[in-house]
Amino acid sequence: MRAITNVNLVLADSILPGAVLLTDGGRIVDLGPEGKLTVPEGAGIFDGKGLFLGPGLIDIHTHAAGGVWIWQEPDAAADTLLRHGVT
Repeated sequence: MRAITNVNLVLADSILPGAVLLTDGGRIVDLGPEGKLTVPEGAGIFDGKGLFLGPGLIDIHTHAAGGVWIWQEPDAAADTLLRHGVT
């Protein structure tokens, strides 16, 4: 179990300041305001330092990234996209 604390959590219709996000096995299992959501004992804790946490952008139609065409240099293009939050 892991907890990301002290973040502004970007939701579908709002932003939840001072939030906690719990994950287990790479999946989100719970989220809520700090102080109202219990972080399980033994969970790894990552302090988000007040930054914003939101879903990654999914781009299903990309031709190029990082100055290269996807079909020519897929690894380089994918690396650029991942560094910019595209999953």
